[in-house]
Amino acid sequence: MQLLLPSLFTGLVLCAVTFAAGEATSKADEAITDAIELLTSRQREMPSIDQKAKIDRAIAELRKTINAVEPARDGKQVVTPLQLRKLFSGKAIYDEQSGLLTLTYDLTKKEQLKDFDTAGANVELANGWMTIGPADQLKHNVQWQTVSVTCNISVSQLRGTAVKTSSGVSFDGGGAYADWLELSIPKEKNASIQVPNTARKGRFPLKLELLSEKVNLAYGDLKLGKAARLDPVGNILFCGGTAGYGFSKIVMAGMPDPAWLSQFQPAEAGEQKP
Repeated sequence: MQLLLPSLFTGLVLCAVTFAAGEATSKADEAITDAIELLTSRQREMPSIDQKAKIDRAIAELRKTINAVEPARDGKQVVTPLQLRKLFSGKAIYDEQSGLLTLTYDLTKKEQLKDFDTAGANVELANGWMTIGPADQLKHNVQWQTVSVTCNISVSQLRGTAVKTSSGVSFDGGGAYADWLELSIPKEKNASIQVPNTARKGRFPLKLELLSEKVNLAYGDLKLGKAARLDPVGNILFCGGTAGYGFSKIVMAGMPDPAWLSQFQPAEAGEQKP
């Protein structure tokens, strides 16, 4: 057992270093995390306090590697993918090379609401659905430069705002018979479409693409699109409309606003964070 412990740790460290040198940082972090989990499980098998303490020290060193700030492009430090993922209660994937951040919420745990500013809103989670009360809203914490939002929406009455952005874009239901969809964009003429009876109540797939020069909306089989300059998009807000809306399986994928992202970068010497 005494001979096995050093060789085990050496092999794990070499594996982690190999990943760090030859693969993307996110993969290296995952390899090191696997090494930590393996060491933790093997620690319980150690027959002496000294050997358990040795593993404690090894785990501590590996954790330092994960939490180390990575020197970034142009001589500035950037937040690592693992550090960014730790900011969220939903499932987060950050591609350091492309800058794409993908956030997924299955809405099965109340903990996921920590990623939203509820501000006293009437919100219920049940069976993977997030129901927002009339006139209430939840603002997601990320500020986006561009983003695509996909989810399912539950509609009892198609009236009032369902999704909007802090920059002023909104997807609304309305009309005398709650039979119209409207896409509102600042400084642009609104786009609208009449909704057939079969799509006025029920559960439907919803997709809102907020790109740098265009906004696209898909609600069930209905589609709206309009050219617009949105840079940045800002925050995404999920709303309850007039009668309350429900949402499930929310996925947001896009480019975070660099100004928002910069607050998580460590300050350089002599620099103070605002």
